[in-house]
Amino acid sequence: HFSGADIMRMSKEDLIQICGLADGIRMFNILRAKAIAPRLTLYVSLDGNSYNAIYLLSNTSKELMQKLCKMPGFYEMIANGNTNGALENGSIYSSWSIHSKYSGSGSNIFNDSTKNFIFLAGPSGVHVNVTDEVLNNEVRDGSLYALEVQNAKVVMKLINKNDN
Repeated sequence: HFSGADIMRMSKEDLIQICGLADGIRMFNILRAKAIAPRLTLYVSLDGNSYNAIYLLSNTSKELMQKLCKMPGFYEMIANGNTNGALENGSIYSSWSIHSKYSGSGSNIFNDSTKNFIFLAGPSGVHVNVTDEVLNNEVRDGSLYALEVQNAKVVMKLINKNDN
């Protein structure tokens, strides 16, 4: 019987002897594998006080939407931040596919690539649709963003923090 510490100390040859050639090499490589570093790290805030780190490995707008939707309080922010009456008639739920979160089927939330409700606050208050190209060219690693809901859109506003 081996403990986890014993297995971590084993050499490649030891693992090959125990597991066989192919499985031993595979096990050795898995045990020594390094975590993949994220390509882009964003810090987003729902309330302006605390921030959540968003680590993007593939720099796609779909991945950003998935990570934002996993943030605690994100759905509540959407529901509470909507002030134009869309909440009462249910259009925010159908446009965001939030109903699927509560019905137990999350399969249709990200299937339609034409649905993107994440926007970046651009110059003069313009809302720029966050696409893969925008993520790769406009969003900088380590940036701080405040999330706001405006007209059933999530707007990411860049926050300039002075580090003194």
